[in-house]
Amino acid sequence: MIRSFAAIACGCALGAANVGQALSPAELKQALDKSTSTGKPLLAVAGAEWCGPCKLLDKQLHTDKAWMAAGEKLIYVHIDVDKDKEAWKAFTGKYKTPGNGIPMIFIVKPGGELGFSQCGYSPKLLETFQKFAGEKFAAKATMTLKEIAALRTATKEAKDLLDKGKFASAYNKLVDYADQFDGEAKPIKDAKRVFDLAVNDAVKGISAAVKDAKEPYGFKRFDAAYHLTIISRTFNEAEAVKDKAGDAIAELEKDEKTSALLKQAALYDQGRQAEKEEDAAKAKEIYAKLIKDFDKSPGAKKAQERLTELASTN
Repeated sequence: MIRSFAAIACGCALGAANVGQALSPAELKQALDKSTSTGKPLLAVAGAEWCGPCKLLDKQLHTDKAWMAAGEKLIYVHIDVDKDKEAWKAFTGKYKTPGNGIPMIFIVKPGGELGFSQCGYSPKLLETFQKFAGEKFAAKATMTLKEIAALRTATKEAKDLLDKGKFASAYNKLVDYADQFDGEAKPIKDAKRVFDLAVNDAVKGISAAVKDAKEPYGFKRFDAAYHLTIISRTFNEAEAVKDKAGDAIAELEKDEKTSALLKQAALYDQGRQAEKEEDAAKAKEIYAKLIKDFDKSPGAKKAQERLTELASTN
């Protein structure tokens, strides 16, 4: 029997799969804050890789012109209910779920008020998205003196980081202000100039990382794969960097050895992120997996160094 997607309701029951950490609660908060600062509603879609209706909705949002046009006027964030458990827990602690299946769709108005929620894919969702995309919400028109002072401080810190070659950290210092960069005030222009330099350095860094990753020997190869992983994760909103990083990773994945390096680097990066979130137990778990899966590799040796450091500080 053929059934319309409108009749599916909750297309897939919630279930367990592989646990990962792709989206952190901090990143989810950044998306909500960005919604408030820009005046754009937040579109949050909770789904999973094994869910057919979730994949269909994702395809609509990324390939259909009408859906894409509406989506461009919303702040979009995808939550994988299996891999992003902490972010999902934080989100559902604030917003009531509309059912017990996926995809779950939420639209949050700027400021945090829930405007819409639904369980299950339906073509009529497009009308809802268009409605919220077309509504006029009040965005910040100007920056307060306190915000300008904070921007100046962030710009100085970003420039200092850039001078030390830490372009990813410099980018992170200013990325939350990117929606203000069309302003004419000198502090905004100064910030945008440093921000653009960080983006340009990232593009150059990709080429250097690919070259070093292809070297025949040494830890330089792993460090290059790790740097490329950081660039790909950090600059996910900078199209020029995102596209080039994606092409570089795809090129390296064609070779068995460099593909293995990328997998090691991804695990190592997850461990480092867990450390930054002060989740030592999770970091140790990730490092142990890296050592188990890639015994005697450069990544495993780096992971062992981190385990030794964590043991000495706990």
